[in-house]
Amino acid sequence: MDKEKVFLLLEELNDKKNKIRGAREKLDKKRKNIVRKQDVSFDNIDEFLSNNSETIEQLERMEESIKLLEKQFENDEWELSSALFEYIFKETKRQAENKNVYKRYQKKLKQILNAFDEIQNLKKEVEEINNSVVKELSQKYQLSRYRTEVYPHTILPFFLESPKDYHKAKEYLENN
Repeated sequence: MDKEKVFLLLEELNDKKNKIRGAREKLDKKRKNIVRKQDVSFDNIDEFLSNNSETIEQLERMEESIKLLEKQFENDEWELSSALFEYIFKETKRQAENKNVYKRYQKKLKQILNAFDEIQNLKKEVEEINNSVVKELSQKYQLSRYRTEVYPHTILPFFLESPKDYHKAKEYLENN
């Protein structure tokens, strides 16, 4: 489906909506006109109904016809909704591909993953430094009673700690 077809379908749906709204307004006016032409009271309600029974039946048939049109409109709107979303998705994807968004995205994602790997290496380096400091002290003193482990994030703030997301991103790059 192309853009012109989408616009045409949206315009047709809008026209149907306006026609239904107009029919509802006309029906409401006709109802009000019947009641305005004759003052209805408890004394003359039977006479009012008998004199206007054909008109009331016509109004009821009109009401039913409008309800059927509204149901058809809802069906048309639902069908257009799915077609419209499909068009928007495909067009967005097409334009993103034309502007090389996917390639740029993959390039940035690779840079992020490489930086993440570097950060993980820095984290290991902090752990190794901690181990060497503890080892040096433990050669002279018994440290088993003391806390000796320093968590790397207390030395360097590691904001990215999501191996799950890391592996998902790695997998994405390998598959694309």
